[in-house]
Amino acid sequence: KRTTATSSLQRKIKLTRQNLDRSQSQKTRAVFPVKLRGTWYGYVDNLQKDIQMTFSKNGVIKTVIGSENYTSRIKNIERVGVNTYCYHFVKGTQPSGLVAGAQLGGVYVRYAYGVYIGDGYIKPLVWQTGVDSDFDYSQPLTNIGLDYQLQKGRPSSQKSSHRKSSDSQVDTKNLTTQQVEDWVIANYLENRKDSRFTKKDFTIESWKSDTDGLVYATIKENHQSDAMKQAGADSNTSPTVAHYRINANGELEKSSGGLNGWTVVSRTYYSD
Repeated sequence: KRTTATSSLQRKIKLTRQNLDRSQSQKTRAVFPVKLRGTWYGYVDNLQKDIQMTFSKNGVIKTVIGSENYTSRIKNIERVGVNTYCYHFVKGTQPSGLVAGAQLGGVYVRYAYGVYIGDGYIKPLVWQTGVDSDFDYSQPLTNIGLDYQLQKGRPSSQKSSHRKSSDSQVDTKNLTTQQVEDWVIANYLENRKDSRFTKKDFTIESWKSDTDGLVYATIKENHQSDAMKQAGADSNTSPTVAHYRINANGELEKSSGGLNGWTVVSRTYYSD
């Protein structure tokens, strides 16, 4: 009888340990994949501030934007596309630190937030839909101030690390077409911080507006370039990725979307 009682007690102890181990495993289950964990660095162009995002295994994201700190708690993430993930928040979490610089607003709309994990970089994403509609995760919002990427393992160091040729003697109110396009692409590449691409991987179009007399320019990805093909870009498309203009003071401005969505990004001419 003692042997039977002892054996029964041992089985109970074993089952209790298994339950505890299972419970502990569930508590420590990783929210983020290994490739996303760690600290990422970038620069928010329309805020003119550095950004740092740290993803922890347990679902905590700590974001530093300039001197401001944010903490976001993620319950789990859902894969909604190729290398594309949507956050599901812990109740009470505010998403503002996850989409620095985004200009959002409107009535009868709701938003979802997430991240694209690229080759050595990440990109914050936002989706919008009506209050009674489903999200289309293939169509994240564009031209809302989220046209930046973050890279892993090194600070962005803003403009200081970018090799550029500045010339304060250039009259930015009277630039040639080539100077306009050189200035625009230099600023774009400087803030995109993706070493896979150079200016030959983009096309720039510039023109003088008949309405306000200002010079405008757009940048499109050249999906026919070797680097874009290697990155998996769709060769049948050439998406516009940035809008610029030179204001009446000769300053370079970049569109951040929305009404009056122009931000001065440079006052001195420079090129790559």
